[in-house]
Amino acid sequence: MSSNQTVQGVSILASYSPEQAEILSTEALKFIATLQRSFNATRKNLLTQRNDRQKEIDRGVLPDFLPETAHIRNDPNWRAAKPAPGLQDRRVEITGPVDRKMVINALNSDALTYMADFEDSTAPTWDNLLNGQINLRDAINGTISFTNPAGKKYELKGRTATLIVRPRGWHMVEKHVLVDGEPMSASIFDFGLFFFHNAKNQIKNGLGPYFYLPKMESHLEARLWNDVFNASQDMLTIPRGTIRGTVLIETILAAFEMDEIIYELRDHSSGLNCGRWDYIFSFIKKFRQYPQYVLPDRSDVSMTVPFMSAYVNLLIQTCHKRGVHAMGGMAAQIPIKNDPEANQEAMKKVQADKLREVTAGHDGTWVAHPDLVKIALEIFNEHMPQPNQLFVRREDVSVHQSDLLNVNFKGKITEHGIRDNIQIGLAYMESWLRGVGCVPIHHLMEDAATYEISRSQLWQWAHHQSVTAEGIKVTGDYCLKVLDEEIEKLRQELGSKYKESKYDEAKKAFATNITGERYDDFVTTMLYDDILSIGSKPRLINMALPKAANYFIVIYLVCSILYTSTYLLGFGKSTSKASVSSGMSVASLQQHYLGKQQVDWTNSLDEVVESTPEDFVLSKAFSETMGPSKVIPYYFKATENFDHEEVTIATLVTYNRFKVLGRLASHYKGPVSVALHVNDDGQKQQILTDLHQLYADNEDLRRYVDLHLVVDKFDRQFNMWRNVAKFFARTDFIMMLDVDFYLCTDFRKSLKKQPELMDLLRSGKGAIVVPAFEYVDESDGVDWNDFPKDKKELMVDVETEKLDMFHRGWKRGHGSTNYKKWYEQVKPYKVTDYNYSYEPYVIFKKEGTPWCDERFVGYGANKAACLFEIFLAGIDYWVLPGDFLIHQTHYYPEDTRAKERTYNKKLYDYYREETCLRYARIMIAANEWNTSKSANLKKECNRIRGFNDVIQKVASEHNEL
Repeated sequence: MSSNQTVQGVSILASYSPEQAEILSTEALKFIATLQRSFNATRKNLLTQRNDRQKEIDRGVLPDFLPETAHIRNDPNWRAAKPAPGLQDRRVEITGPVDRKMVINALNSDALTYMADFEDSTAPTWDNLLNGQINLRDAINGTISFTNPAGKKYELKGRTATLIVRPRGWHMVEKHVLVDGEPMSASIFDFGLFFFHNAKNQIKNGLGPYFYLPKMESHLEARLWNDVFNASQDMLTIPRGTIRGTVLIETILAAFEMDEIIYELRDHSSGLNCGRWDYIFSFIKKFRQYPQYVLPDRSDVSMTVPFMSAYVNLLIQTCHKRGVHAMGGMAAQIPIKNDPEANQEAMKKVQADKLREVTAGHDGTWVAHPDLVKIALEIFNEHMPQPNQLFVRREDVSVHQSDLLNVNFKGKITEHGIRDNIQIGLAYMESWLRGVGCVPIHHLMEDAATYEISRSQLWQWAHHQSVTAEGIKVTGDYCLKVLDEEIEKLRQELGSKYKESKYDEAKKAFATNITGERYDDFVTTMLYDDILSIGSKPRLINMALPKAANYFIVIYLVCSILYTSTYLLGFGKSTSKASVSSGMSVASLQQHYLGKQQVDWTNSLDEVVESTPEDFVLSKAFSETMGPSKVIPYYFKATENFDHEEVTIATLVTYNRFKVLGRLASHYKGPVSVALHVNDDGQKQQILTDLHQLYADNEDLRRYVDLHLVVDKFDRQFNMWRNVAKFFARTDFIMMLDVDFYLCTDFRKSLKKQPELMDLLRSGKGAIVVPAFEYVDESDGVDWNDFPKDKKELMVDVETEKLDMFHRGWKRGHGSTNYKKWYEQVKPYKVTDYNYSYEPYVIFKKEGTPWCDERFVGYGANKAACLFEIFLAGIDYWVLPGDFLIHQTHYYPEDTRAKERTYNKKLYDYYREETCLRYARIMIAANEWNTSKSANLKKECNRIRGFNDVIQKVASEHNEL
């Protein structure tokens, strides 16, 4: 099927059925594309860090507990979130792929939870992935059923297991879907589609969207998942903390960062799991160059050998210390129906394994087959009759680096072990290449993890030329000889059916895995291209469009040419080095972009600009700026006429905050001047389309909001955007506000009742601070409907420590407001303890206040610089005693923020000195140095070493002139 709906920048390179199209809906694709664009760069950087870490290990730097995060490990007081509904009791969890029959059987089993697996037990073919999403959606909606070829029907029973979904790991991509020409993250594809379609229904069902998170190697990768969770919840207006994630500790590096991983996910954490098979694979992989870390036959690497026992004990201790579940690993055995004696032996192994787990302190365990649920439950019910044993703190455990790396145990490399690895590897890879990811082999349920162990051990043994117990030197040639022998056995067993199999392809891949000098991190990524075509047909996008679509393309191209020519020609007036378009009428502007109905204007842009005082225009025209940017003032102009003494909220907004802008307009019902930044790239047209739809749907936006476009290729010029919003505001007074704040009280009414404050504003001698707050638990700050509406309500939340000052972790930013004084104050008061990092939300006079310095690019110090210069100009800060703002929680992508803050801090140190000197020169020249106007400057700048000496010289020079 070809979809008539497209999402800008998203290409689907395979066909899909009408039912699969429901999963790939326009809104769902927009959702996952937003996540991809927000987080893919971080993902790739973390993968690069993995490679760098491997190089360090190869050079001899063995992993250890991180010294830089010792404070997290050593702090006994912090806890993760309490268990979510449906996750308190996880005594037995069943795991398996997402095919329809498995989903029904797993949910109907007596297991407490079911991990639906898009990762190791599902081969990532196009059909497997999309049909898996359909199956889970139908299961959640209660509509799933399945009839096998024999006519047997499968349906859900009354009580079903809690569903947990495992997406693929950060290292994998989904090549059937491109975002901006690049394959998207498989993790985001799996997680995003499931979350978008099912999260709200899961919440309605009394549960929530729960996940298992695989293959992580550091707490930074956990942080990335946490960021994805927050962004996803924000986009669907679901409270933060609703999502829960259990992390599989299945890499040796993650074992050294268990505390840190829980800490990064603490609002979303539901515990850790011993992913034993992948953990052994990771141990072999990471230390593959070390002869001292060569492991014996996999059958000898039990959970009781030193390095595995230390790993288990540390995981249980860490989880219970932080109040989350410590889950045991997989029992891979499956019933042996045609051999009662062998079946009994297999079940005894399951019982022994589960007894070891529950007595060690695990809160639950995994099984791979519904028939094993009862056996595992009986063991856990007998030894753990309550839902969990989080109270078992395992204070007897003390694990050090040497314990996690201790391979001093008895074991042998045998010919049987070599053949076993080859048999398992061949059988699994043959199935995987056919699109089957979960395979019973030798009465064990095998998935990608066990194949990875098989091929890694063979590579390691051959690489180090280990010697078997029988005295055979293991070389690449020897492994290939055994491989040929096992293939010949298969030819004999299968006869004519051999040609229908994928064993020849599996042999070729296996031979490369065993003998190649280059070690591939994951076979699933190495051979991913070999299964791309399974269940998918190439889709030639836009190659056979209907005639109407062709006409549309022609029209679009003509409009694009007109747009480009107008864009390049520019317009006559400018307010800065950024060009400002003013030559188009309103009707032509709208038709020029999208041909939609125009918002009425009360006057033209020329009239607005020409009515602005010349000195005000020139002050902006010659301010420093990054430029060049394309500025289109009044792309939308509010239809309401405003009193000149109204307060205009001057703010900035980006594409992902459109909806919050609508909320601000509807709540404030007053003038808003907003600068909207649009990247000058392929997304521009889609953004403008969405913007028009937003205005069409919201009358308050049309009435109250002047919107100015800033179009360029750099999205970090926050102070330039603030200046644009300020410049084109149409009233005397401005409130510089971030769009994510909710105005809990009507400060305009309060100002009108305070004539002394209005006099300060009119004279330009005062700026009015409205105190800002934030919720201590971010999840409380999502729904503004629950925010307090007056100071009395606010104080209840402050006293119960539910609310605190905004940026409570950075008191220099808002501490000068003196919140303790504000709590008791009923009259306005002056800020007397100013700090140069102070960045409150303020109301001030538009004309006469300094512009925000546009040299601050990116995060850090940009707003503080605005407020610093206002203060030096002789404008005092006064605090409103009864009004306040609350920050509405939303996701902040970290991306390059840390670096930007570092560089801007250095710039700010220079800027303060330079600005102090500049204002001192101005005031000395204007004979204002000995007036009250210079008081703020003297008080603040005297703190700078050498300032007074310089001022004496400046004053002396001025007197000589």
